[in-house]
Amino acid sequence: MLGVIASSKNEEDDYSELTEKILGKKVRIFLNVIIIIYSYAVMMMFMALTYSLFGRFIHAAGYTNKYPDYDDFEDEIWQKSYIKFPVYIGLTLGLCFMCLIKDINKLNFASYIGVGAVVYSLIVVLVQCHDYFKDSKKKYYIKEDKSTHINWVDLGKAFTKDLEFFKGVAALFTANAIHTGIFPVFVGFKYQKDGLKKMKKATLLGVIMVTSLYILSMIISFLTNPYQPEDVIIYRKSKGGKDIAMTIAKLFVSLSIIFTYPGTYFPLRLSIANSFTNGIISTKFNIILTFVSCFVCSAVASVYDKILNYLSYIGGFLTVFMCYLIPALLYIYTSGKPITYWKNIIELSIAIFLCIIGFIGGIVTIIDDVK
Repeated sequence: MLGVIASSKNEEDDYSELTEKILGKKVRIFLNVIIIIYSYAVMMMFMALTYSLFGRFIHAAGYTNKYPDYDDFEDEIWQKSYIKFPVYIGLTLGLCFMCLIKDINKLNFASYIGVGAVVYSLIVVLVQCHDYFKDSKKKYYIKEDKSTHINWVDLGKAFTKDLEFFKGVAALFTANAIHTGIFPVFVGFKYQKDGLKKMKKATLLGVIMVTSLYILSMIISFLTNPYQPEDVIIYRKSKGGKDIAMTIAKLFVSLSIIFTYPGTYFPLRLSIANSFTNGIISTKFNIILTFVSCFVCSAVASVYDKILNYLSYIGGFLTVFMCYLIPALLYIYTSGKPITYWKNIIELSIAIFLCIIGFIGGIVTIIDDVK
């Protein structure tokens, strides 16, 4: 929201150019580097997540009898090189051709697929929540053993010595950045009457909707199995037999990620073009950059596929600058008030606080990876 306000005041809808106009060329270069690294990291995560979801869909659709546990299916089939590399290559080629499109408006339908996938998955989990809760309680609850009892008001569990809270918040930063594209909103309202008013409303509604979905999904996910919550709710193990509704959800989410992928690549292409070709995207440049970028991301994702770690790294070291600190500085420098003005102090303090949380989450993830 802060960046959008600064954008409207300066009549500039390009985030990078707005940053240079207000904060200088060095900050713009820094921002472009952050956007490029962020985009590549998100594309790698999308590749790994899509491959994982496809595996879980195939397992749920036809291998549950032979391999009741997905981990066994993954070890015996899905992680084998003769399966993994052809699937990755096919997926990458398909994404390459989608990313060659220069007009992002041609993929507007992707947002509807994404929202539909999230809403459908939430409905499935919500409807099944009660049955799965009873099943988990039957497996883990022992009346005489207090360690198996759930303390619903014990907030201390979020702040254990492994600092999972910070990793979780850093991951949330990433998810929020992926699902709320704020600056493109400005383009649609730039030349309309009451554009700023409409833009603020659209941005606020978008943030509220995404935040509400996050909170709802977290609550439902926890209640599904509070004894051993899943990191990703659609990875949830079936309590018995085939779960057709959740199998469809896995396919639906996989498709939504595939169609979301180009939306992450477009700002990457624009940032690289702004940095090296003065914003000119020739056909040759487009083809070379697209195929090289997609295949590099695919290669890395096939080797490093820790989804939650991707989220923590991106949120902890990239999103905090791109979505919090720089927009706060843009707002402060266009507010017409000194930095010591009380509102500016509050905005900057919040941004710095979020950066510190993100850094801790990223550092904790590095330590976990090294271990």
